[in-house]
This record gives sequence, structure tokens and C-alpha cells, in this order.
Amino acid sequence: FEASNTPIVFSATFTQAGTDFLYVLDATNGRLIRFEKSGAIVDQYANDRIKEAKSVTVDEKNKKAYFTTASEVFSLSLE
Repeated sequence: FEASNTPIVFSATFTQAGTDFLYVLDATNGRLIRFEKSGAIVDQYANDRIKEAKSVTVDEKNKKAYFTTASEVFSLSLE
């Protein structure tokens, strides 16, 4: 994987058949990182709410990421 200025702490990952990217949840740093499957970083999405996330699912068609915490599910736009 491509290096990031801030070390990546892998909390969870998401990909599936038909998905062009691999998504890495870095809850420690409050971000979701989108990688090409070749390992290059495409985007990083930062939000303090991500620090509490335990898992992530991505809807690429609608450009949304869904996160679960110990007490809720929330979504963020990937635009």
C-alpha cells in the first residue's frame, strides 16, 4: 500500500466484487482511506465521528459510507 503522511492504523476494511476500490477504516486517526486495488491512495475522508467506528460499508453508487459504533449507525458522503 502507498504510504500516508500519518501512519495508517487498520481498524477494518471493506471491498466486494464489482467494487473498484478497497476502503480502510482508520478509527485511530478518524479517517476512511480509499485505495485503488493496486495500493495507491485515491482519497481520504476525515471526521471525528469516525474515531468511534467499529466497521464500515460503502455504497459506491450513492457515494456514501456507513459506519457502525457501539451505539449507532451513521453515514458520511464520499463527495
